[in-house]
Amino acid sequence: MRVIAGPPGFAEFAEPPDDRGRFGSVLVPAAGLPALLSAVGSADTSEKSDSTEAVARRVVEILTKAGELHPRYRGGGNRDTIAHWCVSAGVAYDARWTDGSGIRSVHCGHPLLTATEPNGHRRILLLQWWPATDPARESVFGVRFSEVYEHRGGKYTHEVDVALRSAGALAAAVEEQAGLPVPDADDGPGRLRADLAALVGQGVLGAHLPPQANRDRVVEWCRAGDVRYRIGGRAREHEILRAARPDEGCTLVLGLRFWAGMRPATVRFEEEYRAGPHRDGGTVHAVVAPLDAAPALADHFEGMLGRTFPGRADDRLIACFDALAADGRLAPDLPRQVNRGRVAEWFATAGVEAKQEGFMRTERLLRVHRTSTDCVFQLVLRIDPEAGRISFHEEYDYLPQRGDAGREYSYGVRTRYTSLATLVEHLSPSPSPSPGGRGDLEGRLARAFRARVASGELADGQELGAARDRVTSWFTEAGVDHEPADWFWVNSD
Repeated sequence: MRVIAGPPGFAEFAEPPDDRGRFGSVLVPAAGLPALLSAVGSADTSEKSDSTEAVARRVVEILTKAGELHPRYRGGGNRDTIAHWCVSAGVAYDARWTDGSGIRSVHCGHPLLTATEPNGHRRILLLQWWPATDPARESVFGVRFSEVYEHRGGKYTHEVDVALRSAGALAAAVEEQAGLPVPDADDGPGRLRADLAALVGQGVLGAHLPPQANRDRVVEWCRAGDVRYRIGGRAREHEILRAARPDEGCTLVLGLRFWAGMRPATVRFEEEYRAGPHRDGGTVHAVVAPLDAAPALADHFEGMLGRTFPGRADDRLIACFDALAADGRLAPDLPRQVNRGRVAEWFATAGVEAKQEGFMRTERLLRVHRTSTDCVFQLVLRIDPEAGRISFHEEYDYLPQRGDAGREYSYGVRTRYTSLATLVEHLSPSPSPSPGGRGDLEGRLARAFRARVASGELADGQELGAARDRVTSWFTEAGVDHEPADWFWVNSD
């Protein structure tokens, strides 16, 4: 990442050009550089009084050392990293793209307010717009108002999007509803930015409102102006505990998710079994309740614990679940779905109507990235009592390349869930080390398949469809009804 000469009063961070002279860059006001330097981690106050170029270079140095900026061209990736840190710092930015046709703005951001919440989270009210959005293709995208909450564990957001061409209409609705003066010029996003900044100054928008309330006020103005909009965002997530389960080839993660987007707002407890380090097709057992039940749930759990916790309802509920894990009422060594079952009982005792979701067990038996063809090869067993089936798939995911948008192939076989006991008896005749039951039979079947991967009966490098055919033969030998379950998908982009 380079620092190049920008317009007066600005610093411009630019990627190295590619072989066609194209590169991404981001324009940042010089007055915002000290805040940006603090945000990326510099504690040296003397650096902030250096020249504009020196402060900008120090930002690049810190982010490069942290591995967030990469020396080679990334097609706008480094540019977007700087833009992300501008948001965290509360600094405006103009992300650009330069090619043979000239320089154009790709997306712009203008933080309207930054504040620290009582729980230590940083709240940012942010207006973003994408000037390069094609008016012929946009529907409800082009301008976004966000409430962003950043904390050490990540971030969560409450967002509303409108079309770029609707920015002026939304600004007019804001002005009418809030009694703001109507400007002589109407440049859409700039007018809306000025209006929202004025309302922050007046206290109509601000950090004094509860989470989501700023977003909801903008939604009200959209409705008043008959402006189409779309609600979105990112859920607040909290990890309660994590524990490896080597005998099952997975990691158990217990967590909470708070969602307040377009779908019904919910609080969700998850008992998740991850086959890899991320959410990658694992098994999730959940309890889901309305988000507006969070205060009642927090009251109930505090009563169970005999303790009270500070903060908003979501903060209190998180503290309660951490305490329940600390005293062993939620635990890493319980059989599958027991943690979920306990939480469901507690929700019911609190008088909160909740539902349990996710009964399918997904076992990612093998995953290999074939670099020669850029193909992800997987063997996956799925046990789904709700759908009433057990299926095995041999999967090939060819990632997008130049001239090939990507494609997926899956060769599979499935049988009824009622075949579970018969399959276990055929593939794993030795008794289970734990008490019987449906969940235990599922575990035995999963262990039987993992054992066959370990022995090489199911493996990478075999002929196309070989793993499916071998599993089909086991189903036939066990005497269970089964049918093919092949499918494919080709990316048309």
